[in-house]
Amino acid sequence: MSIGLPAYAQGDGKPITIVVPYAAGGTNDNFARLLADGIGKELDRHVIVENKPGANGIIGSSYVARARPDGTTFLLGGSGPVSLNILLRPALPYGFDSFDSVAMLFDGPLTITVPTSLGVDSVDELVAYGKKRGSRCCTAQWARAASRTFTAGSSPKPSVFR
Repeated sequence: MSIGLPAYAQGDGKPITIVVPYAAGGTNDNFARLLADGIGKELDRHVIVENKPGANGIIGSSYVARARPDGTTFLLGGSGPVSLNILLRPALPYGFDSFDSVAMLFDGPLTITVPTSLGVDSVDELVAYGKKRGSRCCTAQWARAASRTFTAGSSPKPSVFR
């Protein structure tokens, strides 16, 4: 379960910090806490999960990019904080060269969810519904530069219905 951390965690016995660039209680936070428990037991070290949410992961990612390169601070997040933010935002305090990928920890589905009262059972039906309603149809997502933003041909503006 240590995902190769012994090679990286060469600090002087100080705790390992896993930074989650999202609020506590979400999928990444819960996974980080499970991972921290296993890593701590395997390395006999304290492992701290530190949530640094905000700005679509930029706050936590910036913190890790500025951290001392001693192998004790790690970022656990999706593609948004590193890849998408760098591609979509012109001025960030970090770039692609600020991070090295150590492991892909999990892969999960992205879903489109609608109220059952909408009466659509497929993406095709949803698109037809949206085209029929035009500008009165809305989509919602939790961030402008998240992987969910670019799922199923959508964009920051719901052009799939135009």
